[in-house]
Amino acid sequence: MRKGIIIIVLLLISACIIPFIIFSLQFFALDPGNGGGILPDYIPDPEYDIGIPVLDEITPEVDYDGSIRLYWDIVSPYTISHYRVKRILGSGVWGFIAHNVENKYYIDLNPQEGVYQYKVQAVAIIDGSSYYSEYSNVQSVQVVSQTTNIPVLKAIDGPCTDGTVELDWNAVEGYLGGTIMGYHIYRYSASEGWKEIDGVSFGITEYTDDIEVNGEYQYYIKSITLIHLDIVESDPSNIQTVVVDIHVEPPPPPPPELLPSNPSIIINSGVETTDSFEVTLSLYCDRADEMQIQISIGVWTDWVDYTTTYIITLLGVADPDYPDFRVSVIFRNDNGTTEDAGYGDIYDDITYEEPTQEEEEEEEEPSPEEDYTLIYVLLGVLVGLIGIGVFLKYRKQIIKSK
Repeated sequence: MRKGIIIIVLLLISACIIPFIIFSLQFFALDPGNGGGILPDYIPDPEYDIGIPVLDEITPEVDYDGSIRLYWDIVSPYTISHYRVKRILGSGVWGFIAHNVENKYYIDLNPQEGVYQYKVQAVAIIDGSSYYSEYSNVQSVQVVSQTTNIPVLKAIDGPCTDGTVELDWNAVEGYLGGTIMGYHIYRYSASEGWKEIDGVSFGITEYTDDIEVNGEYQYYIKSITLIHLDIVESDPSNIQTVVVDIHVEPPPPPPPELLPSNPSIIINSGVETTDSFEVTLSLYCDRADEMQIQISIGVWTDWVDYTTTYIITLLGVADPDYPDFRVSVIFRNDNGTTEDAGYGDIYDDITYEEPTQEEEEEEEEPSPEEDYTLIYVLLGVLVGLIGIGVFLKYRKQIIKSK
């Protein structure tokens, strides 16, 4: 009787346990990540596109407390029943860590060190059947235990175009009962190899390195711990690499409105010829402070203060075959020259002509000895006076005789 009861109890237990074991094995076999996919419910059905989850980037990228928070979203024309979350550690095998997640987030509590990757699959119930989405994108995170004194250096943004390399790493807590004193920064370059470039005190977990020479640079960090009056330097952190490519841009040209403008030059008020090597220049230029004159080919005066009238002496020997002279000018101010403003050669031309020697014909003047005109006039006057005197005397005599 007692044996019969025991047999009945064992049969009841087997009846409960065996279906559970079969279901578990079937569940594992149906997982595509484990080489399953025997039933169509567990692989995406192209007839029902329920969408693909998008897994957010896991932050922070280095986790220190083992609490890894996953968030995702999906756009689907169907009602999503639940989600399944898979994880892989290092180069291991993908495996489910959650099968029935109703919300769009999941917290994985795993205190072990290592690099973990995650992906998510959505499940929709359509007409009483389960349909599965494609797996989401993969996101990864590194878990670091605080029992180590080795810091983790974060990736460096690059390429660096201004020579400023920003380093950032995690804060290391006490190790083996010691006290963290600070961190040493190491850098590798092709010219110097590995060398310690600086150190920072406890509480500082970032550093700026100023680079002047283009090239590829590598960095790692070591923590400094005080353990029983001994200074212990940790093993190197992971190595991060950055390419420095500094672009030196020329300064932009000054705005055109600040440069000299509207230049002009006129020789001798615009006449075309001159018989003198000394000429007068009429000059004009807006916003000009100084000017320089070319008085012969390749010969320029020193810079002089800007003026609207300037006298120069042409250099060179007058050649009948090449009598033309060209005078050029450049104006400038503190912002630049007329050349900077886009003006080309500013000049005026003039032709030199030798002065002519004209002989003036002089009229021959009579000599004083041969000029009797005045004498004749005086004699005429004298004769007239004598005549008048004779006439008056004769008249008096006639009056007395009567």
